[in-house]
Amino acid sequence: MLFLALDMCPVYCRFCTRSYAIGGDTDMVDKVSYKPKNSNWDEAFAYLLSRTEVEDVVVSGGDAYFLPPNRLREIGETLLAIPHIRRIRFATKGPAVMPMRILSDDDWTCTLLELAEQGRQHDKEVCLHTHFNHPAEITDITRRAMSRLFKGGLKVRNQSVLIRGVNDDPDVMRLLTKRLSWVNVQPYYVYQHDMVKGVEDLRTTVAQTLEIERNVRGFAAGFNTPTFVNDVPGGGGKRDV
Repeated sequence: MLFLALDMCPVYCRFCTRSYAIGGDTDMVDKVSYKPKNSNWDEAFAYLLSRTEVEDVVVSGGDAYFLPPNRLREIGETLLAIPHIRRIRFATKGPAVMPMRILSDDDWTCTLLELAEQGRQHDKEVCLHTHFNHPAEITDITRRAMSRLFKGGLKVRNQSVLIRGVNDDPDVMRLLTKRLSWVNVQPYYVYQHDMVKGVEDLRTTVAQTLEIERNVRGFAAGFNTPTFVNDVPGGGGKRDV
């Protein structure tokens, strides 16, 4: 279940699957609003409480990096208090573009680590999902930031997007996989570019994706090998390419 908590990000990606909502209105587009209002959140919490079949919640937006520590805690503790919710994932591009925040903003980082510990005490998982798309995004600051989260017991997984001219190359994807593993980030998914309007020049073909996947598979241990997926339009979940 996707909980869209806000509509701000530390960076605006052309290929964003939620470009219809992120950021302010433009001359051509009136954006959908996901403002962090108490009424919106209360309605979402009530809905999740009523749906006992929901075990997994992704907190996204926007970006969880822009949630103040008190609001991050509010979401985390409220979701952890719902008996049937077993797994909470906070989604953020932040570590790929502002890893220094994890090192310098103790209130935010400690709140996240405390939520993960609270989850463990109740046999529940709280983890972070991030978005590194190229090995050049992983720096020494990234390594130190991920080390802090790793030592604090927080699981971090990565979801990449295949982007033409950026990372649609087997050597680049193998290096990204290796560097993620070095900093204790699990290479989780590589997405076939979503059908976002206006960015067809960035989209790879399925045939290219399959070729890259063949070159990456077997390069690392299975648990450190990303799954290449297509988030099919119209729902139905992610499908292996």
